[in-house]
Amino acid sequence: MDKKRQKRTPIIVTVCMLIYWALYFGLLITLLPGIFKIIFGILSLIFGVAIIYTCLERMKEIDRTDDEELRKY
Repeated sequence: MDKKRQKRTPIIVTVCMLIYWALYFGLLITLLPGIFKIIFGILSLIFGVAIIYTCLERMKEIDRTDDEELRKY
């Protein structure tokens, strides 16, 4: 597999996870009262940033590794 294709996979997974978390926390926030909305809003932002950071780190790792190492996965 080429590097372009291997970079596409983490992006697709990241977008799917972000959509899932946005829907999950969006629904959860609408059901909760007061201060819990703020807490879960902050948590959803933290999860979103963590998922994007992980995706960027994975793409850097793909750039650093050679093709022989990538075939192991």
